[in-house]
Amino acid sequence: MSAEPWLAAMWPFVLANLPPAPARILEIGCGPAGGFVPDDGGGGP
Repeated sequence: MSAEPWLAAMWPFVLANLPPAPARILEIGCGPAGGFVPDDGGGGP
C-alpha cells in the first residue's frame, strides 16, 4: 500500500466498490501520488 495516508485510508472503500472481475475500470486524476491503480498491483480484488 502507498505511503500516502489518504490513499491508504480510502483503499478499503475503493476496493469494496469495484465491480467483480473480469471488469474494466477507469481511474481519472491520479495525480503525483499515483492513485489507486498502481497500488492494486494489477491483481484486482
